Amino acid sequence: MSVGTAGPPPLAACAWEMALASLVLIPVAWAVDGPRTTIDWTPELVLLILYFGPVATSFCFVVSAEVGRRISVFAMSNLTLGVPIIGTSASVAFLGERLSLGSLAGFLLIISGVVIAAWAVKRKA
Repeated sequence: MSVGTAGPPPLAACAWEMALASLVLIPVAWAVDGPRTTIDWTPELVLLILYFGPVATSFCFVVSAEVGRRISVFAMSNLTLGVPIIGTSASVAFLGERLSLGSLAGFLLIISGVVIAAWAVKRKA
């Protein structure tokens, strides 16, 4: 890496981030849940590990970092506000979960914030 560059690409940093996070989270999990004596290695558990590690964590981190390099901070912050809305909406649609009044109020606040921010930018231009 040459002097003056922005650092390693997100994909290179991602593995180190996950490894360091594991070093912190393993003792916390042990303290909260106690030591595991056995692990029931079901096909479902293996699929979950394969999904949450490389796909849901690493891939999404890299995509988010790369998109963040290419768009404005304003656009990126508004896009990330959609994450809880999409996740919760998916749990309602696919898992049959029910939204609480607090969740609905939160959705309205998030959507209101995005609309007000977009309106302010449009008005400024």
